[in-house]
Amino acid sequence: MFIDEKIDSLQKVIKRKITYEELAPILGLGSGSAVRNRVYRKKPLLDFEIQKIDNAFFKTKQNETNFDTAAEFIDIPVIGGYNAANACGVKADAGVYSVSRKLLNDLGADVNSLRMVFAKGDSMHPVIESGDIMLIDLSKKEVYDGKIYCIKMESELYAKRLQKIPHKIKIISDNINKYDPVYFDFSKDSVHFEVIGEILWWSRTAS
Repeated sequence: MFIDEKIDSLQKVIKRKITYEELAPILGLGSGSAVRNRVYRKKPLLDFEIQKIDNAFFKTKQNETNFDTAAEFIDIPVIGGYNAANACGVKADAGVYSVSRKLLNDLGADVNSLRMVFAKGDSMHPVIESGDIMLIDLSKKEVYDGKIYCIKMESELYAKRLQKIPHKIKIISDNINKYDPVYFDFSKDSVHFEVIGEILWWSRTAS
């Protein structure tokens, strides 16, 4: 992660502007100009530097371990605009959802790479139902057998289980009585296929 990316994500959470001058002592740099120079050189933040920044902005003045109210939740954009059968679809202007930072940490999510989307259709019944809200980590594109991913084929988004096969991906619907598996062959198929990210969590309204 780069400095400007970290500043942008922090500003969305704490709802105020962060300057290079404010960041300089946290990173052990002498001035805002030194931070600006590092940004110019595109030198990414190290893990311990990210932790130092989080500690500085998210802990209370008494340096307690509890996060303040503004830092307890992360605003996650909702994506959509797809309406085909079985696709995950909502209007593109659906807004954001505020999700517990603790939940995201427990899930091992990258808080800077998250999106939410509503499920549509019955292809993943009974695990995921139409209308469920799903949390996608865009940084998790590596396919591990049996996990559920949001994928894109042509112009549609789908929630599917994936399985690696040599030169192929097996695309599996949980509603096996209604939907057969589909195989995507990287060496032959001309259809656009993309793993958008792993679906880490989903929820639904009680009926």
